[in-house]
Amino acid sequence: MKNSSGKLKVVLAILIVVVAVIIVFYRVANQKKVDEGMVKLTATQDALLRNMEANYPPTPKEVVKYYAELSQCMYASETKEEEIQQLAAKSRELLDEELVAQQTDEQYYVALKTTIDSFKKEKRRIVSFTIPTNASQVEYYKSSDGDEMASLYCVFTLEKGGSLYYSDNEQYILRKDSKGYWKILGWQPVTKNEDNEQ
Repeated sequence: MKNSSGKLKVVLAILIVVVAVIIVFYRVANQKKVDEGMVKLTATQDALLRNMEANYPPTPKEVVKYYAELSQCMYASETKEEEIQQLAAKSRELLDEELVAQQTDEQYYVALKTTIDSFKKEKRRIVSFTIPTNASQVEYYKSSDGDEMASLYCVFTLEKGGSLYYSDNEQYILRKDSKGYWKILGWQPVTKNEDNEQ
């Protein structure tokens, strides 16, 4: 009796080990399939996936950062025409209604495409951008109409001709709208060193 019960325990132990090995193998094999099935998004795809209704940038700094990300994608040489149109539409969602009213969507896109084509012709691209790292670098104030306003700088690093680098420092002015969203009212170059690069 003892001998058969000992054999039964050995058989059960072997069966448990075999089942455990099969389960581990199955999980590892399926995880590999999941990992292989995942597609890495490009910067453009990532920028376009942002849901502005559910995830609008909460601060002036974040609005300018997202606008700069969209711009960097629009001016990238590998960005397709359809993606540029989608990026342009996203960027207009960050603009103040007063600024949006100055151009139709089509006029905005035509002007943008002209600038992008000029960039490509001159072999220029936006390499990176820098926005303020802390809140004290954002100036908050009230307009004469009592609107909440903000001002901050964004420095773009650009490449021209594959090797020449220069900076473009832009000042952004934002206004809080009736929904409490910060919107870009305008921007202007502060210093542009492209002329000094030659």
